[in-house]
Amino acid sequence: MKAARKLWRLYLRVREGHPRLSAWLSRYAIFLLVLFFAALYCAISLLKHMNFQSHGWDLGIFDQHVWQLSRFEFGFNT
Repeated sequence: MKAARKLWRLYLRVREGHPRLSAWLSRYAIFLLVLFFAALYCAISLLKHMNFQSHGWDLGIFDQHVWQLSRFEFGFNT
């Protein structure tokens, strides 16, 4: 919460002192936030996958059952 307040105060200071920078920030702030959180989500996902925490086994079950059902076989899990 403190970080959000500091960022808001910084934004207000920039807005008062630099109108060109303020216009740029207001125009691209949403885009920059979306880009930041997308990069953060990708980094967390890759770290989890590299540490064997991505649980890819769950998708393998469905793939195997669909393959077996396409051949009219009753599904079993290996």
